[in-house]
Amino acid sequence: MKCRVLALFGFSVSIDPSLWKRPLLSPNRSAVSLTMTSEEKPLARPLVEADTAEDESKAIKVHKKSEDGHEKEVEKETSIVRVKDCSAIVVDIEGTTTSISFVAETLFPYAKEKVEAFISETFDTPETKEDIRALSKLRAEDVEQNLSPPPFPSLPEEGDGKSLAPEAKAEVVQGVAAYVKWLIGADRKVSPLKSLQGRIWETGYKKGDLVGHVYEEVPGRLKTWITQPVGKPADDSEKDKALVKLYVYSSGSVLAQKLLFGHTSHGDLLPLFSGHFDTKHPGSKLEWKSYETIAKDVGLPPSRIVFLTDNINEAKAAVECGMQVVVSIRPGTAELPEGHGFPCVHSFDQVLLE
Repeated sequence: MKCRVLALFGFSVSIDPSLWKRPLLSPNRSAVSLTMTSEEKPLARPLVEADTAEDESKAIKVHKKSEDGHEKEVEKETSIVRVKDCSAIVVDIEGTTTSISFVAETLFPYAKEKVEAFISETFDTPETKEDIRALSKLRAEDVEQNLSPPPFPSLPEEGDGKSLAPEAKAEVVQGVAAYVKWLIGADRKVSPLKSLQGRIWETGYKKGDLVGHVYEEVPGRLKTWITQPVGKPADDSEKDKALVKLYVYSSGSVLAQKLLFGHTSHGDLLPLFSGHFDTKHPGSKLEWKSYETIAKDVGLPPSRIVFLTDNINEAKAAVECGMQVVVSIRPGTAELPEGHGFPCVHSFDQVLLE
């Protein structure tokens, strides 16, 4: 038995529930078969609907890199993506709301610079002890996988009541810092690293060393979206439920997400969001079950949720769950494969809810 999915372009696509690979649209818009194995995906996926008005376009401001490597704002004629039946929007951060360069050239270097001093100063706190043990466990897994991580000193057994001598403590601090820098250099998106990074960035935001970056159009468009009605409320008590809700799903920790949106150059944007998700909960952004968990947590069918991301593999996972997806193209985002089948935008101003 086949179920029908309407991709965001509004094209009809037939899915054979016995097989699945990825959403592809043929150049002539004819129906194509998507396949999956029953082991990989035991649940039937719900209907996804949205469309792009190809005959409409508008001039929007987008950021492009100039020849000297700096970003500049230019006007671009681009099509509008119209999304129907949306009750919630989930946004990625890096490459979607926020410049990749801010993460790569500001946040990561700050964490690398401050990590050793931070661990030393907070060494005896429960939070840092938990981070160190989680990193130690992660390193052991890296060793098993022959990834050749830097040396990591042995730690006393948890709960044995022993405290480290100053020399041993300094050795642990240096070893943990070296491993963290190695993880950052490898761009590992793992929870123990993200947890420690978030706490380091927290000190930076509070000191004023860091100011969160979001693209210029993002605050205004987010504010527009959360005033968007999704249905006629039964009475005054139902009015809030009839507005679109915003959520964040990022590989960065929930703490890091809140810090970024709470300290932007446009002010505190946190009140715009109804919730946050990271790789601790619901899990990997590459697994369709993570998106299903988000849908359950926000109390909506996946088909009424739109996910915005710059990552094609995340987009595939979200569509596999049944979410509507729009792919973000910003300076530095990865080139998309030909025939990927997703609508793409260079600005949130291109996404209109109906």
